[in-house]
Formats: sequence, structure tokens, C-alpha cells
Amino acid sequence: MTPRSLKLNKYGLESLIRRSQKWLHDYEPQRVWYPKELYSWNKSIEEAMPYYKKAFESNRNSFIKDDAHRNNNIYAIWCESRPYSKEWDLKYIGQRHSSGIKERLKNHLFGAPFGEGPKPTSKFYVLHETLQMNKMIYVSYVKVEPEPLRTFIEHSLICVNKKLGYNMWNSHGAANVDNDINELDSYGLNVSKLIKT
Repeated sequence: MTPRSLKLNKYGLESLIRRSQKWLHDYEPQRVWYPKELYSWNKSIEEAMPYYKKAFESNRNSFIKDDAHRNNNIYAIWCESRPYSKEWDLKYIGQRHSSGIKERLKNHLFGAPFGEGPKPTSKFYVLHETLQMNKMIYVSYVKVEPEPLRTFIEHSLICVNKKLGYNMWNSHGAANVDNDINELDSYGLNVSKLIKT
């Protein structure tokens, strides 16, 4: 089920942050298919690239190409420690202008563009290590409106979920999270309440 857009409404930014957090944890992420060889890969990452290209081109992952074109601009990457347990561990929250989200997901999930090496800020290497530990990868995404608020919502979600104890790949440190949550609260956004609920 695809969530509706999260729009700024008369209830303001606090409501948008709350609804974004609810979206993040209420909608079931979709599994990204990878060839079975990648789940216990013990060769170089360069030798694995044909398998990632195969995964990207697979019809099993067509939802990424299709859904990403629905003007989504915030995404989350999850892993599942035990196959088919439906116990997902939030690993990464990102944002991209809706026109570029498909390319960004290709960077993170498949190491694209193929043959040129992963982008420096891509989470592809850590995702590859996660697959080597036999963990399945999932993705979810949503559209936040107006679009310029996507970076604010991304940052707020990172802060809240790191404070909730998720061991995320986002590089935001714990001290920064506390400071940022306090600053958001000082503007009357009550972000700390999301951590207590």
C-alpha cells in the first residue's frame, strides 16, 4: 500500500513531523531482491557488480523504478535480521528532490552507475556488508509537500529515530541529535514528545 502525500496543513510543522514519523513506522517497506550469491559474498565488491546490475534490472525490483517516479522525495532503507520475520531495523533515512530520487536509490541499493564506482556519499558499501551478513534489504518512500520541506523532515526523522535507539547509517552524531532536538523544541515543535511515545 502506497501512503498518500504528507502535506503541510493548518496544524503546522509539528503535525507534519508526527505524520512523517507515523508513516515511517506504519507502512510496511518493500523487499529489494538481490541474487542469492550476494548474501554470502566473499570476493571483492568489484566482482559483485554484475550481480547488483542483475538485481537492478530484475522485474522483481521494478517497484523501485515505478514508485520512485510518483514524486516521492523521502526514503528509508531497512534491513531484516531474520528472513521473513517482518521485524525491520531502520538503517537510513534520506531525501532527494522528487526528480532525482530514482538515481539516488540506484546509488544506495545497487552501486549504480555500474562500472564507475559508487558515489562517495552512497550507502552502497555498508549495504553490501549487510547483505554479506545474510540480512534482507527493504525500502520505503513518501512524498512530503511542499517539496522544500523534505530536508527539514529528513533531519527531524533522523534525530527522532536515532534518539529512539536505531543504529542508523546516517552520520549524525548523538550530541548533535540532542542539540538539534532541543533546538526544534525551543521553536515549539515538541519533537521530544515523539521520543516518549
